[in-house]
This record gives sequence, C-alpha cells and structure tokens, in this order.
Amino acid sequence: QGAVTPVADQGQCADSIAVDVAAVVASSLFVADRSQGLVPLSIEQINVCTDGCLGSTPVKTVDWFMKNAGGNIATKATYDNGGSKTQCKSNTATTNGAQLEGVMKVDANDAAIMKKIETYGPVGIELDTGAEFSTYTGGIVTCKSTDVNIDDTMVVVGYNATAVVPYWIVR
Repeated sequence: QGAVTPVADQGQCADSIAVDVAAVVASSLFVADRSQGLVPLSIEQINVCTDGCLGSTPVKTVDWFMKNAGGNIATKATYDNGGSKTQCKSNTATTNGAQLEGVMKVDANDAAIMKKIETYGPVGIELDTGAEFSTYTGGIVTCKSTDVNIDDTMVVVGYNATAVVPYWIVR
C-alpha cells in the first residue's frame, strides 16, 4: 500500500521512459525503507540529462546516471522547472532522492514478474503497444500480436492472478 507515485504527465515529448524510471526507482526505495515516505523523483532531470525526448531505453537511462551523476537522481521538489527544457544539472545542490546501484533485470515470465513486484515494488516493462492499445479506453487488453516491435514503456504496479482472466495492472 502507498508504494506507487501519482500518475505523471509525460510532457510534450511523451517521455514514458523518464516517467517510468522515476516511478519504479521511487517505489523500490519506499518498499525497501518506508521510514522516509514515498519521495517523487525528478522526471525533468531524467528527461533533460538523458535526452529522453530523443529516445532511449530504461537501461541506458540508468546507465547514464551511474556513469555521469554518481548514480544520483534528484527529488522532484529540488529539480522541477515546470517541465521546461533546461540544461542538465547532475551534480548540483539538489537533494538526491535516489542513489542508483544498477539495473535489476527480471525474466519475462509471469511468476518472476509477480515475485519482483511483491519483493521490490512496481516493475518497468518495455512493450509493443500495437493495434490493441491504439483504441484502448479501459478494461483488459488481450494482445495477440506475435510480431513484436518495442515502442513504449509502462509500469506494472500489480496483478490479479486469480481472476477468470488473469491480468496485470499497468500505467
């Protein structure tokens, strides 16, 4: 309970990677140590410093922070310029909201993903948002495509494995 940051606007460039990295990292920190509360991280810093509008991957984004910012991501409260494009500030007096140590990859099977969510909190995924998502308005999406073209990221925040049609809760 309480381990998921509020839904965030992806901004003009629709940078789902920055939104998702910030959400997954903040949630993982909260699950590991609830004493600090759930602290939103700076989507703006992630986007600006990693050229998120130009396209990237979650792994490349975390790698950038590991190599160029000592693994530090600022809190939203200390690095938020209203979403305007600013110069990257990776080593400033901002409050570090997270100290990254690396990326934890999880096997792409239901049991492994469920265990990761139970242990560490929400999971970032890359997926093909093909035709099934283009007309989505609510409910359960059943993807039938076998031709995979990874074109988006989302955060899996939960699941229901006992429903008649088991499903993932994503945002």
